[in-house]
Amino acid sequence: MNNLRNRLANLESKIPARVTAKPQTEPADSQVVARFDAFFSAVSPQQERKVFDALFPFASDKPDMPHHGLSLWFLEVAAGKAFCPSRIPPEVMTIYLDDPAAQPRNECAACGLRLPIRPGRQGGPAMVNYFSTCPVCGGKVQWYYEHGNRHNARKV
Repeated sequence: MNNLRNRLANLESKIPARVTAKPQTEPADSQVVARFDAFFSAVSPQQERKVFDALFPFASDKPDMPHHGLSLWFLEVAAGKAFCPSRIPPEVMTIYLDDPAAQPRNECAACGLRLPIRPGRQGGPAMVNYFSTCPVCGGKVQWYYEHGNRHNARKV
């Protein structure tokens, strides 16, 4: 038994000391909270409750079907990977709320706003492009991956 204790003590002496420093997550957390607040501040007051219920159905007294496209865009904004204007045009939010198949796959070439489309399916419904110009700045709308801003949130 002493031999085992000696071997364990020898092994423990070779293991580097554990890092006891507190991980620095607070600045990142505060940035996410700030982006969360900015997103909801940008939503029109008339749509704010519907958007909240769509994004957080578990917290709603009226759970609705999932809005995956809206959730994806919201998470990218919260992570700092997508642009959020100071005012989200109500027509953009209406599409996300009314069309559960809407996805943020288009982007404004000028301001970087992610805009919804309804993806098409082979042998099924055709793709629907809801916007040809950006409702925020009037810029050209194009396929999200063409523009090369995939992970760069813009500040306008």
